[in-house]
Amino acid sequence: MNLKQKISFVLIGIILLSATAIAAPIKVTKAPVAAFSASPTSGSAPLKVQFTDKSKYSPTSWKWSFGDGTYSTAKNPAHKYSKAGKYTVSLTVKNAKGSNKITKYSYITVSSSTVVDPVCKMKISKSTAKFTSKYKGKTYYFCSSSCKKKFDANPSKYTSY
Repeated sequence: MNLKQKISFVLIGIILLSATAIAAPIKVTKAPVAAFSASPTSGSAPLKVQFTDKSKYSPTSWKWSFGDGTYSTAKNPAHKYSKAGKYTVSLTVKNAKGSNKITKYSYITVSSSTVVDPVCKMKISKSTAKFTSKYKGKTYYFCSSSCKKKFDANPSKYTSY
């Protein structure tokens, strides 16, 4: 074998080893460490929250518990909270080396979308109320323009300030 053939043989070997290394699957060497974030973490019902997995060491499966009796196995799920309350969220992640769980207590806070008109005491939805007024930094919602006018004329009559 001459020098040119030896060099060719060595180069082919290097190319084959490189191709094998690229095609080889990534080896998992550690159990995952669960971590996540959510946005938003508070608001009025119905509240849609996007959860983002931030776990380390290549998890291959996810199990989310949203605190309202529902679950997901998606990596980055979105979830809608329908009722007011504080919700504890858990994420369990797994890979070939093990599993890990993180729980964030009272992580999601959902407030009621229903309020009471301070004038006529009727329950109304914040999202559909057409009339609002601000008084001392707080927003008040009204079922009609006449209730709003009465409130605006004498807000202290209808508030506990």
